[in-house]
Amino acid sequence: MSAWGLVVFLIGMSPYGVNKLVMMNGIDGSNFLFPIGGKGSGFYFSMLIIMFICLFFCFLLSAKIEDKQMKSYTRQFLVATTLGYTIGFLNVFPQSKLLGSSLAVIVFATSIFITIIRIHQKKIKSMNDEIKKHQEFLRTTIDMNPSLIYAINEKKEFTLVNKAFAQLYKKVPKELEGHSVEILYDEKEEQKLYEINEMNEQCVPEEITLNKNGNKIWLQSVKIPIEAYNDEKIILGVSTDITERKKQEEEMKYLAFHDTLTGLPNRRKFNIDLIEFTENAKTHNKHFAVFFLDLDRFKYINDTMSHATGDTLLSLVAYQLETCSEENEDFLVYRIGGDEFTIILPNSRAIEAELFALKILKKFKEPLTIKGNPLFITPSIGISIFPEDGENAETLMKNADTAMYFVKEKGKNGYKLFQSDMKETFYRKMMIEKGLRKAIDAEEFTLVYQPQLDLKNNVVIGAEALLRWNSEEFGMVPPSEFIPVAEEVGLINQIGEWVLLTACKQCKEWNIEGRDPIKIAVNISMKQFLEGDFVYKVSRILDETQLNPTYLELEITEKIAMTNHEKVIEIIESLKSLGVRIAIDDFGTGYSSLNYLGKIPIDVLKIDRSLVKNISLNNKNATIVQSIISVTKKLQIDVIAVGIETKEELQYLKNMDCYTGQGYFISKPKEHPFS
Repeated sequence: MSAWGLVVFLIGMSPYGVNKLVMMNGIDGSNFLFPIGGKGSGFYFSMLIIMFICLFFCFLLSAKIEDKQMKSYTRQFLVATTLGYTIGFLNVFPQSKLLGSSLAVIVFATSIFITIIRIHQKKIKSMNDEIKKHQEFLRTTIDMNPSLIYAINEKKEFTLVNKAFAQLYKKVPKELEGHSVEILYDEKEEQKLYEINEMNEQCVPEEITLNKNGNKIWLQSVKIPIEAYNDEKIILGVSTDITERKKQEEEMKYLAFHDTLTGLPNRRKFNIDLIEFTENAKTHNKHFAVFFLDLDRFKYINDTMSHATGDTLLSLVAYQLETCSEENEDFLVYRIGGDEFTIILPNSRAIEAELFALKILKKFKEPLTIKGNPLFITPSIGISIFPEDGENAETLMKNADTAMYFVKEKGKNGYKLFQSDMKETFYRKMMIEKGLRKAIDAEEFTLVYQPQLDLKNNVVIGAEALLRWNSEEFGMVPPSEFIPVAEEVGLINQIGEWVLLTACKQCKEWNIEGRDPIKIAVNISMKQFLEGDFVYKVSRILDETQLNPTYLELEITEKIAMTNHEKVIEIIESLKSLGVRIAIDDFGTGYSSLNYLGKIPIDVLKIDRSLVKNISLNNKNATIVQSIISVTKKLQIDVIAVGIETKEELQYLKNMDCYTGQGYFISKPKEHPFS
């Protein structure tokens, strides 16, 4: 079309296209030259035809434009161009007086203006739609964020809150945005979460607010000052709800400083508090008392009944201690482990501490009931006073512990204030322990044997092996002193095994010397007897020494026989299957009951010295001994009277048909029972 327009232009510039120019009057009265067409002026009209043809093809091509808006703009422009061109074509007629040019310019200008306006509107709408999409995306992102997000202006009005923040107060964001922060809390409440004090960046590690229910909420927040589009300063806050974490931390802290069974503060808390009490007492010149409590015979209850019963008992004891005073005295109770408890009694000297100890003992006079069963439990209490018995926590605790052990040794169920001479006793005990650890290797232990006599035939039929310790450092140490220490520090099993091996070897030697064989009696401690491999050790020693098992008699106390009844019977039956004889030693010392003799498969019963002493003058003891002898005969259990020290006692027992005995009147313990 452009090429054809050039041809038409060239023709129009030639005489062939324009015949002459005529002066004409315009619409506004002005004159203008109008060209009169020549013989080739028909070419002008061909342009109109060609234009319509081009317009047709342009419409066809515009159909392939995918953007509907651009397709509309293109077709609008094509229509406007055609209309303007057609109107402008009227200029070839003189009668138009160039009105077509004016109209064509107006049409072209209006068309272009409308098109540009539409394009601009589309662009703005597209930009707005994009901005709206971004806003919706950001809003969705903010609302999906579990953190609490909010913005507050200088008027303390919310300009932005997300769903998580609104849900904290059981609202939706629209209910908060544009409203004052005061909508969330009463005027009386002291809320600092939304205060704007300084427009500086502020990181708040932890802060507290209240939700709609009035519950405390822990938040970890970051607050950043920013400027809004209208130059208004606002605070953008992002908070994370750390309430659950704080609860877990509080629980962990509680567990770290409290006993899970009783709920009492534990050893760690006690140590911290004791140090604080000590420092405070030094600063303010105050006194306070430290109590160390250990439950008497708790292990026996725990072993015989069950660990569950023991746990229940400890919880009841904790309650008894917490409520031992009816006068609302200010004191702190702790469980520091096992059956051990401590108490700190502020503002207390010796007299106040003793009165408080009596209150504790009074509390335990009545039995504690567990599943309908009454259980008696008593405490041994040691007391130290600040500053008389120590000026630091470690010394106070150590001295209270020392005093408690003195109560244990003196009969339990009582209290004792620490005294300085107790240290000497416990230093001796410590040195005994140290000496025991090397006594076996140093060959400081020996055995002596007290003969057991057939009173009817005056013949030695056995001997009891008794341990002696001749220490290089301490000289002769009595068994009553070192045996309890050995049991306490865990050396009794090692020492007991040495005693059993040595006694079996000695008995084997005696029994191959040509005289009538005798049996050897060996005392077994509770820890040794209840040790898991005790039966195996006995079997191994018998194999090693080649001693006939019938000549070995193991003596256990009544306390062992009454502890963990089923397990004891199982061990006894295992020992008897080896051929070993079992004796109950010290019968009648406190746990005696003739009823259980038929339940425990024993071979020998040894009547304690407390029943034998002055038996000819004590009718009550005589009656008891006579009953024991009668029952044991029926049960086919041998009887040995222990501790015979006078001729009268010996004769009285023979008259009661007790024909086996031992004691100083018969023979003192010696190296050889036949000498």
